[in-house]
Amino acid sequence: MKKSKTKSQGYSSLFIIVVATFLITFPAGFVTKAALDPWYYNLARPAFNPPNWIFGPVWTLLYAMMSVAVWLAYKKSKHSNKILAVYFIHLFINASWSYGIGWGISGSISRCSSLCYCLGRSISCCSGRSIGRCYGVGRSVSRSLRRSVSRSLCWGVCRSYSISRSDRVCWSVSRSLCPSLSRSIGRCYGVGRSVRTDLNNVLSAINTLNSGTSRPASAVANSLWLDTTTSTAPTLKYYDGADDISLCTLNHTANTVDWLDSSVTITGLSTSATGTVLTLTDTYLNSTVSIRLPNATAISDDSGNEYIKFAKTASAVNEISVTNSATGNMPDISATGGDTNIGLSLTTKGTGLIKFNDGAYFPEATLTDGTTISWDVGSSPVAKVTLGGNRTLSAPTNGVTGQFISLAVIQDGTGSRTLTWNSVYEFTGDTAPTLTTTINKADLFVFKYNGTVWHEVGRNLNLSIS
Repeated sequence: MKKSKTKSQGYSSLFIIVVATFLITFPAGFVTKAALDPWYYNLARPAFNPPNWIFGPVWTLLYAMMSVAVWLAYKKSKHSNKILAVYFIHLFINASWSYGIGWGISGSISRCSSLCYCLGRSISCCSGRSIGRCYGVGRSVSRSLRRSVSRSLCWGVCRSYSISRSDRVCWSVSRSLCPSLSRSIGRCYGVGRSVRTDLNNVLSAINTLNSGTSRPASAVANSLWLDTTTSTAPTLKYYDGADDISLCTLNHTANTVDWLDSSVTITGLSTSATGTVLTLTDTYLNSTVSIRLPNATAISDDSGNEYIKFAKTASAVNEISVTNSATGNMPDISATGGDTNIGLSLTTKGTGLIKFNDGAYFPEATLTDGTTISWDVGSSPVAKVTLGGNRTLSAPTNGVTGQFISLAVIQDGTGSRTLTWNSVYEFTGDTAPTLTTTINKADLFVFKYNGTVWHEVGRNLNLSIS
């Protein structure tokens, strides 16, 4: 482009330079803005960090000032074409940095950008007067505008050094060209590299869930990390700031969590764990905490063999209650639940039998004497009654087919009492027995229920009761 000869031509050249500047830099600005999400917006920035909206106006003003500075140098220097060439090279380098960030290009473009920035900065690094001598402007160019160009170039160098992978190459070039600049860039490089290393370590720890054969370098107090020294059974560890506390191993083969440390509190239950053995102890005297087990699960010994297995019934309302006892009394296993009358069933497997290792008995109940005597053989299959007069024995209640019952009929101190039997009692020849009339003597009868009547299976008469 030739030098302007008239005032209008001079302003037209300014217009062209300004338009060219913004045509090159504006698209780069949009690319950079699009690349800020999410990494830049998620950074923990200090309170004095400028708001995002201010960058657009500042950059617009900066590029406008640069355009005016270059236009003034272009008008007054005999090296106008060289000035424009250097200026537009600078703009293209600036734009290439933005496209490198937006597209993730960290290779040849970024390295070339860094190198060119260093070369450009080395030309103008010493002072504003260096730019003046390069451009042939000298003191005729405004110092403030020279400084804006110089600072723009310097900031571009530092920014390039924070991103580019070719830091050492550019650092060596700039050092050979300008020692003072190399020291500044070296400091920028050192800080940027340290921050980048720390950030990469943190991101790596997050991506791998802090796993490795040793504690991650980024670990701080209260950090959890996974020790993968044993790949099929890694250990979860807690770092307290000084030492690692081993919590559990994750068994990939058995798909289990094996707790290593003891004394863990879980909502009212204290646990002590050794290997795969877990002991639960209720810490509340009046606790209503229940242990819920899935269907068809068991309580097992330390070798994994089942002690007791539990099976679920849909909409269950009845259960077994186990009650301990004090000295001299028997513990109790009973059927409890929502129903009024509940039995207790014992079922063997296959042809197995129920074995009593010690004696078993039904406690003898005393029936209430009266004109008509009632007998609940469900709760009192073994009973006795003392006749205080001539009585009638009603039909037994709550009998079960196959059940055996026995009844001792005792004469009182008067004797000669009679007993009329209900028709459900079946005797040999359909003839009811004649009771002993002797005072304080007893007659013992045994019956078996067939579902309809009670058959007498045996009797003993005139028995002493003492």
